[in-house]
Amino acid sequence: MTGISVYMFVESFTFHPDAANFPQIMSSSVIIFGILLLFKNYLPEAIQKYLMQEQTIDVGSVGDDEIEEDLEETGEKLKGSAEALDRPIHPSLFTTIVTILYLVSSYLFGLFWMTPIVVVGYLVWFKQPWWKIGVVTAVSIIAVYGFIELLNMRFFSGVL
Repeated sequence: MTGISVYMFVESFTFHPDAANFPQIMSSSVIIFGILLLFKNYLPEAIQKYLMQEQTIDVGSVGDDEIEEDLEETGEKLKGSAEALDRPIHPSLFTTIVTILYLVSSYLFGLFWMTPIVVVGYLVWFKQPWWKIGVVTAVSIIAVYGFIELLNMRFFSGVL
């Protein structure tokens, strides 16, 4: 991850100055935090304690039998929800396929045009109500348009 970020940081200097800001900020953040993670065992103890605070979760007086019963019930509920969709492929596989198709089609035809198509298709697949599909699609269009205006990027057109 850090290596890719270094590459992206260097390559971002070949971009138009308006378009270079976002990749430079994001890649430098990933570089800084990636280096911190790589060298966390070699940091001074005071910094280690601050960055790597241990969290404890108080389970209380719940017995092992109760935990196992809860896990079985949760597993049955999750299994039931996946089966209730009555789909030929598992939801996580569908999401993976849609994500890959979204990236490729956005590259080819433009992010602005592909985002609403993918959002509608995804929400229809998961049987969401029409009002929710409309709201989420509108929000996705506004978000992409915001990227276009704020970052001055060309998301209207792809390579084709």
